[in-house]
Amino acid sequence: MRNISLTLLSILLTGCASIPLQTIYNLWNFDPWQSDFTVWRAAVQAPIGNGPDLRDLEVKMTVHAAREGDPQVIEEHFILERSNTPADVSPLAARQRRGFSLNVYKFSQADLKRLDLVRTRIKAQKAKDGPNSKGSLTIRVGRPGQLAHAPCETALLAQPTGAYPISTFLLVDPKDGYNVMVSDYDLLPELREARTAARKECTGKAAATP
Repeated sequence: MRNISLTLLSILLTGCASIPLQTIYNLWNFDPWQSDFTVWRAAVQAPIGNGPDLRDLEVKMTVHAAREGDPQVIEEHFILERSNTPADVSPLAARQRRGFSLNVYKFSQADLKRLDLVRTRIKAQKAKDGPNSKGSLTIRVGRPGQLAHAPCETALLAQPTGAYPISTFLLVDPKDGYNVMVSDYDLLPELREARTAARKECTGKAAATP
């Protein structure tokens, strides 16, 4: 995708799911730096009461930009805030399901001001460096602090007893509505793998402690 690299909105880690063709079409030529960040919304739907309690999530967007061959980079992080207002949730009414939580997130007023500053810097860099200017914009989702979760804490997270289907959505242009990023993707294998890896790392650290 031109000027944008969207990491699949996922829970705890990125799954190997496929982005729907309609979403690819909508985002193919999308340039985030020409967009209105005040309308951006991210939404996550996850099961309730089966595995980790993910009703309270942290949505983090990272902007990374650099000139090819230049060690200096622009890197900024933004934590989106929960916004379950009727205006934000109603477009997803058809997606509401019994036994699932559905939360919507947006940029805070303070981060919108920061994004405007980052936009100015990146557009100036692109104008100066042209094709040598590289960058990405990624969005990840997890519990607060989960994006850099300690292995021993990860190892203690509750595990689903069965399938753990998640769905994620991204709105960047009101005329397109919410784009489906992942639909009913079973995250159970990734959750189990993450827990196994965390247990090994945690055990290793414990053994190394005098």
